[in-house]
Amino acid sequence: RRVRAALATLDPPSDDELARARAPPSASALYTALGLSDEEGRALCLDASLPLYERALQAAIGRMSNSTGTQLERARKALRLDLSDTTDAHRAAYAQIARALVSSGKLDADDRQMLALIADTLSLREREAAPIVDGITSPLYAQVVSDALDRTLAEPTKAPLQLWGALAVRQTELSLTPAAADAVLGAEIGRRLRPIVDSLVDELDAGADARALEPEVECAGALLSES
Repeated sequence: RRVRAALATLDPPSDDELARARAPPSASALYTALGLSDEEGRALCLDASLPLYERALQAAIGRMSNSTGTQLERARKALRLDLSDTTDAHRAAYAQIARALVSSGKLDADDRQMLALIADTLSLREREAAPIVDGITSPLYAQVVSDALDRTLAEPTKAPLQLWGALAVRQTELSLTPAAADAVLGAEIGRRLRPIVDSLVDELDAGADARALEPEVECAGALLSES
Protein backbone atom coordinates (compact mmCIF):
# COMPACT_ATOMS: atom_id res chain seq x y z
CA ARG A 1 0.00 0.00 0.00
CA ARG A 2 2.81 2.40 0.86
CA VAL A 3 4.44 1.74 -2.53
CA ARG A 4 1.19 2.38 -4.40
CA ALA A 5 0.56 5.54 -2.40
CA ALA A 6 4.02 6.79 -3.29
CA LEU A 7 3.56 5.95 -6.97
CA ALA A 8 0.28 7.85 -7.01
CA THR A 9 2.12 11.09 -6.22
CA LEU A 10 4.38 10.89 -9.28
CA ASP A 11 3.37 13.10 -12.17
CA PRO A 12 4.91 12.18 -14.58
CA PRO A 13 7.41 9.48 -13.53
CA SER A 14 11.10 10.14 -14.09
CA ASP A 15 13.53 7.63 -15.57
CA ASP A 16 14.87 6.85 -12.09
CA GLU A 17 11.36 6.24 -10.78
CA LEU A 18 10.61 3.96 -13.70
CA ALA A 19 13.81 2.04 -13.03
CA ARG A 20 12.91 1.52 -9.37
CA ALA A 21 9.54 0.11 -10.41
CA ARG A 22 11.14 -2.80 -12.27
CA ALA A 23 10.27 -6.28 -11.08
CA PRO A 24 13.20 -8.17 -9.55
CA PRO A 25 15.12 -10.56 -11.86
CA SER A 26 13.95 -13.57 -9.85
CA ALA A 27 10.27 -12.65 -9.88
CA SER A 28 9.09 -16.26 -9.79
CA ALA A 29 11.25 -16.96 -6.72
CA LEU A 30 9.81 -13.91 -4.99
CA TYR A 31 6.25 -14.96 -5.80
CA THR A 32 6.96 -18.42 -4.40
CA ALA A 33 8.44 -16.94 -1.21
CA LEU A 34 5.28 -14.88 -0.77
CA GLY A 35 3.08 -17.92 -1.32
CA LEU A 36 1.83 -16.62 -4.64
CA SER A 37 1.51 -18.35 -7.97
CA ASP A 38 3.21 -16.75 -10.95
CA GLU A 39 -0.22 -15.66 -12.19
CA GLU A 40 -1.11 -14.02 -8.88
CA GLY A 41 2.27 -12.32 -8.63
CA ARG A 42 2.03 -11.06 -12.17
CA ALA A 43 -1.44 -9.63 -11.45
CA LEU A 44 -0.10 -7.73 -8.44
CA CYS A 45 2.76 -6.30 -10.52
CA LEU A 46 0.30 -5.18 -13.17
CA ASP A 47 -1.87 -3.49 -10.54
CA ALA A 48 1.14 -1.47 -9.41
CA SER A 49 2.73 -0.84 -12.81
CA LEU A 50 -0.23 0.02 -15.05
CA PRO A 51 -1.30 3.22 -13.24
CA LEU A 52 2.28 4.45 -13.47
CA TYR A 53 2.42 3.60 -17.16
CA GLU A 54 -0.88 5.37 -17.77
CA ARG A 55 0.57 8.58 -16.32
CA ALA A 56 3.66 8.17 -18.46
CA LEU A 57 1.35 7.63 -21.44
CA GLN A 58 -0.61 10.83 -20.78
CA ALA A 59 2.60 12.83 -20.40
CA ALA A 60 4.06 11.37 -23.61
CA ILE A 61 0.89 12.02 -25.62
CA GLY A 62 0.80 15.60 -24.33
CA ARG A 63 4.31 16.10 -25.74
CA MET A 64 3.74 14.13 -28.94
CA SER A 65 6.87 13.91 -31.07
CA ASN A 66 8.72 11.46 -33.28
CA SER A 67 10.25 9.93 -30.16
CA THR A 68 6.99 9.32 -28.31
CA GLY A 69 6.78 5.69 -29.42
CA THR A 70 10.32 5.07 -28.21
CA GLN A 71 9.57 6.73 -24.88
CA LEU A 72 6.57 4.50 -24.34
CA GLU A 73 8.59 1.44 -25.27
CA ARG A 74 11.21 2.41 -22.67
CA ALA A 75 8.49 2.88 -20.05
CA ARG A 76 7.06 -0.57 -20.78
CA LYS A 77 10.50 -2.14 -20.58
CA ALA A 78 11.26 -0.41 -17.28
CA LEU A 79 7.97 -1.55 -15.80
CA ARG A 80 8.29 -5.05 -17.26
CA LEU A 81 5.05 -4.62 -19.20
CA ASP A 82 4.29 -6.29 -22.51
CA LEU A 83 2.61 -4.31 -25.27
CA SER A 84 -0.48 -6.49 -24.79
CA ASP A 85 -0.65 -5.37 -21.15
CA THR A 86 -1.10 -1.76 -22.24
CA THR A 87 -3.56 -2.21 -25.13
CA ASP A 88 -6.57 -1.08 -23.11
CA ALA A 89 -4.71 2.01 -21.89
CA HIS A 90 -3.68 2.84 -25.46
CA ARG A 91 -7.24 2.47 -26.73
CA ALA A 92 -8.56 4.69 -23.93
CA ALA A 93 -5.96 7.37 -24.69
CA TYR A 94 -6.78 7.21 -28.39
CA ALA A 95 -10.51 7.53 -27.71
CA GLN A 96 -9.85 10.51 -25.43
CA ILE A 97 -7.96 12.31 -28.20
CA ALA A 98 -10.60 11.41 -30.81
CA ARG A 99 -13.40 12.79 -28.62
CA ALA A 100 -11.49 16.03 -28.16
CA LEU A 101 -11.05 16.40 -31.93
CA VAL A 102 -14.71 15.61 -32.65
CA SER A 103 -15.95 18.03 -29.98
CA SER A 104 -16.08 20.75 -32.65
CA GLY A 105 -18.70 18.69 -34.49
CA LYS A 106 -16.40 17.83 -37.37
CA LEU A 107 -13.40 15.63 -38.10
CA ASP A 108 -11.46 16.95 -41.07
CA ALA A 109 -8.58 15.47 -43.05
CA ASP A 110 -5.95 17.03 -40.75
CA ASP A 111 -7.67 15.51 -37.73
CA ARG A 112 -7.71 12.12 -39.42
CA GLN A 113 -4.02 12.43 -40.23
CA MET A 114 -3.26 13.25 -36.61
CA LEU A 115 -5.31 10.28 -35.42
CA ALA A 116 -3.47 7.99 -37.83
CA LEU A 117 -0.14 9.18 -36.42
CA ILE A 118 -1.31 8.66 -32.85
CA ALA A 119 -2.68 5.20 -33.66
CA ASP A 120 0.67 4.24 -35.14
CA THR A 121 2.48 5.60 -32.08
CA LEU A 122 0.20 3.58 -29.81
CA SER A 123 0.64 0.43 -31.93
CA LEU A 124 -3.06 0.36 -32.77
CA ARG A 125 -3.95 -1.25 -36.07
CA GLU A 126 -6.47 0.32 -38.42
CA ARG A 127 -9.04 -2.36 -37.55
CA GLU A 128 -8.66 -1.40 -33.89
CA ALA A 129 -8.57 2.37 -34.30
CA ALA A 130 -11.34 2.85 -36.89
CA PRO A 131 -14.18 1.42 -34.74
CA ILE A 132 -13.15 3.72 -31.89
CA VAL A 133 -13.54 6.82 -34.06
CA ASP A 134 -16.70 5.53 -35.75
CA GLY A 135 -18.20 4.90 -32.32
CA ILE A 136 -17.71 8.58 -31.51
CA THR A 137 -18.84 10.06 -34.83
CA SER A 138 -21.76 7.69 -35.56
CA PRO A 139 -24.12 9.23 -32.96
CA LEU A 140 -23.57 12.67 -34.53
CA TYR A 141 -24.38 11.26 -37.95
CA ALA A 142 -27.44 9.49 -36.54
CA GLN A 143 -28.95 12.86 -35.60
CA VAL A 144 -29.01 13.91 -39.26
CA VAL A 145 -30.32 10.50 -40.32
CA SER A 146 -33.14 10.78 -37.81
CA ASP A 147 -34.13 14.22 -39.13
CA ALA A 148 -34.13 12.99 -42.73
CA LEU A 149 -36.30 10.01 -41.86
CA ASP A 150 -38.73 12.17 -39.89
CA ARG A 151 -39.33 14.32 -42.95
CA THR A 152 -39.50 11.30 -45.22
CA LEU A 153 -42.25 9.80 -43.07
CA ALA A 154 -44.07 13.15 -42.99
CA GLU A 155 -44.10 13.21 -46.79
CA PRO A 156 -43.60 9.59 -47.89
CA THR A 157 -44.46 10.26 -51.52
CA LYS A 158 -41.82 12.94 -51.99
CA ALA A 159 -38.78 12.45 -49.81
CA PRO A 160 -36.86 15.74 -49.92
CA LEU A 161 -33.68 15.12 -51.85
CA GLN A 162 -31.85 17.94 -50.10
CA LEU A 163 -32.13 16.07 -46.81
CA TRP A 164 -30.41 13.03 -48.24
CA GLY A 165 -27.79 15.29 -49.74
CA ALA A 166 -27.24 16.64 -46.23
CA LEU A 167 -26.42 13.11 -45.12
CA ALA A 168 -23.60 12.90 -47.63
CA VAL A 169 -22.27 16.27 -46.48
CA ARG A 170 -22.39 15.25 -42.81
CA GLN A 171 -20.71 11.94 -43.56
CA THR A 172 -17.85 13.84 -45.19
CA GLU A 173 -17.61 16.34 -42.31
CA LEU A 174 -17.25 13.49 -39.85
CA SER A 175 -14.92 11.47 -42.09
CA LEU A 176 -17.28 8.58 -41.41
CA THR A 177 -16.45 5.38 -43.26
CA PRO A 178 -19.11 4.18 -45.75
CA ALA A 179 -19.59 0.99 -43.73
CA ALA A 180 -20.24 2.94 -40.54
CA ALA A 181 -22.61 5.37 -42.31
CA ASP A 182 -24.57 2.50 -43.85
CA ALA A 183 -24.77 0.79 -40.47
CA VAL A 184 -26.24 3.92 -38.85
CA LEU A 185 -28.77 4.39 -41.65
CA GLY A 186 -29.76 0.72 -41.64
CA ALA A 187 -30.18 0.65 -37.86
CA GLU A 188 -32.34 3.77 -37.83
CA ILE A 189 -34.52 2.55 -40.69
CA GLY A 190 -34.91 -0.82 -39.02
CA ARG A 191 -35.86 0.81 -35.73
CA ARG A 192 -38.59 2.86 -37.40
CA LEU A 193 -39.76 0.19 -39.83
CA ARG A 194 -40.26 -2.55 -37.25
CA PRO A 195 -43.29 -1.05 -35.45
CA ILE A 196 -44.91 -0.11 -38.79
CA VAL A 197 -44.60 -3.66 -40.10
CA ASP A 198 -45.77 -5.13 -36.80
CA SER A 199 -48.81 -2.85 -36.87
CA LEU A 200 -49.65 -3.84 -40.47
CA VAL A 201 -49.43 -7.53 -39.62
CA ASP A 202 -51.62 -7.13 -36.54
CA GLU A 203 -54.28 -5.18 -38.42
CA LEU A 204 -54.34 -7.62 -41.33
CA ASP A 205 -54.62 -10.53 -38.89
CA ALA A 206 -57.56 -8.72 -37.31
CA GLY A 207 -59.30 -8.57 -40.71
CA ALA A 208 -58.62 -4.95 -41.61
CA ASP A 209 -59.19 -3.85 -45.21
CA ALA A 210 -55.82 -3.69 -46.94
CA ARG A 211 -56.87 -0.49 -48.73
CA ALA A 212 -57.34 1.26 -45.39
CA LEU A 213 -53.71 0.52 -44.57
CA GLU A 214 -52.28 2.34 -47.57
CA PRO A 215 -50.79 5.24 -45.52
CA GLU A 216 -48.79 2.79 -43.41
CA VAL A 217 -47.74 0.88 -46.50
CA GLU A 218 -46.55 4.14 -48.06
CA CYS A 219 -44.48 4.91 -44.97
CA ALA A 220 -42.93 1.45 -45.02
CA GLY A 221 -42.24 1.80 -48.73
CA ALA A 222 -40.57 5.18 -48.23
CA LEU A 223 -38.29 3.74 -45.58
CA LEU A 224 -37.42 0.71 -47.69
CA SER A 225 -36.61 2.90 -50.66
CA GLU A 226 -33.96 4.65 -48.58
CA SER A 227 -32.39 1.47 -47.19
